[in-house]
Amino acid sequence: MGRGTIDPYDPEIGSSQSIYIEVFDTAYPVTSVNITLQTDHESNTHPMTLTSGTTGNGTWSANWVVSDTYNYTYKATLTAVSASGTNSVSITLR
Repeated sequence: MGRGTIDPYDPEIGSSQSIYIEVFDTAYPVTSVNITLQTDHESNTHPMTLTSGTTGNGTWSANWVVSDTYNYTYKATLTAVSASGTNSVSITLR
């Protein structure tokens, strides 16, 4: 996984939030990418869609409505799957 953007970084409850992440696998096509967001009281997984590039090297995105506070817990786990395996990376946003 490569660079990514979360927009907006500091959303209000009820507003829309998006993430864009570059994902690549030089040996096999990426078959799926998900993001799991952990906030103060929830953990929600969102499937991501290939929005540009190819399944070997492309940008995947997801959009959701923010439904919980993130004053103490704000963590994103990105999981990509291809024939070479499953790779995950966790990012503590706050």
